[in-house]
Amino acid sequence: MTEFTVDILITFFALLFGSFVFSSAGFGIAIAGSPFMLMTMDPKTIVVVINTVSLPLFVMIILQNRFYIDYRAMLSPSVAGIAGVPFGLIFFTKVPSTLLGIIISILIITLALYTIIFRDKTINLNSFKFSLIAFINSATLVSTGVGGALMAIAVVSKGWGKNSIRGSLSLFYLLVEGLAVIGYIITDQYNKDIWLLSSVGIIPVILGFLIASKVISRVKDESHRRYLLTIIICAGSIPLLREAFKLF
Repeated sequence: MTEFTVDILITFFALLFGSFVFSSAGFGIAIAGSPFMLMTMDPKTIVVVINTVSLPLFVMIILQNRFYIDYRAMLSPSVAGIAGVPFGLIFFTKVPSTLLGIIISILIITLALYTIIFRDKTINLNSFKFSLIAFINSATLVSTGVGGALMAIAVVSKGWGKNSIRGSLSLFYLLVEGLAVIGYIITDQYNKDIWLLSSVGIIPVILGFLIASKVISRVKDESHRRYLLTIIICAGSIPLLREAFKLF
């Protein structure tokens, strides 16, 4: 079995898990998938692949929840998110791959912990704060593929229902990551391997969405989401140690 074949297999199962997490929680495809992909793949490749294959997932969730999306409330943060894309692209193209891997791992653990601890807290957000979070979240997503928990927590603080949260977040991510993919193409981030991984990755993304759509409607136990995030934190620790050892 060749090294690239291993990459394809890891990508398949990582994106299947990540798609399931995102489809059920409204965020987390990179938080769930990146730790496993970081074991064998270059961090920049992972960012480009995840942000590319996520686009059809966002479209499916938007269509599924189109009547629940608060389009008016998402206008301002969406504009701020679009403004954050160029900053994320600059960071992505300038930061060394090893450092990016460490940053991704730290973000995975930090955001998962933050979500577990503060997900039930009430956060009062005015329009400016909401847009500021969207701007930061956008730059982080484009540069590392991770950071969706920030917007998820902001949207949860609005008191929206599950379907509204999933649909509204997917609309935001589609705009931001759609522009990011255009930026990756312009800055010549794609190669043959990335295109192949992205093409293969669409299959597990669709499967994860279909499985989550069936399962999550029947599961109401909040401990299930905490259990998933605990697994993600443990998985995120492995690539962090791997990248840290490279520095010595």
